[in-house]
Amino acid sequence: MSEFPLGTRARPAIFPSHYRIISGHALATVVVEAAKRSGSLITARLAAEQGREVYAIPGSIHNPQTRGCHHLIQDGAMLVETPADIVGGLSGLVSFVIEQKFQDSERRSETLDRSEERRVGKECRSRGAPHDATRKQNNVDLGV
Repeated sequence: MSEFPLGTRARPAIFPSHYRIISGHALATVVVEAAKRSGSLITARLAAEQGREVYAIPGSIHNPQTRGCHHLIQDGAMLVETPADIVGGLSGLVSFVIEQKFQDSERRSETLDRSEERRVGKECRSRGAPHDATRKQNNVDLGV
């Protein structure tokens, strides 16, 4: 994914825009390994700025490739020791997202119902037919 035209050559200067798009499509970012200066840390920062959860897996204090994870944890990223840490942390967020999708679906359904009511009313007027007969013929229940 990219906001750059197809065929744009990869350059370090444009990597952060890719990281922003990737972090924006995810509910959370899990950093497994990151040096103090790495794309993983840029992605984690962007995810946090976008209101996404950030998780980090700690490693040996002697491994320079885990210092970025330690820094994230010090800055407030959720420490991950087991997969359950991620699942538990995301369960509330997933429930929230599902609820939002359900509400959006209900709103779309209500809009479609009103659209169907308008269609039936228009058909009644065009045929000169009484509303009740046309509603029954089209199997439309107005809940009245």
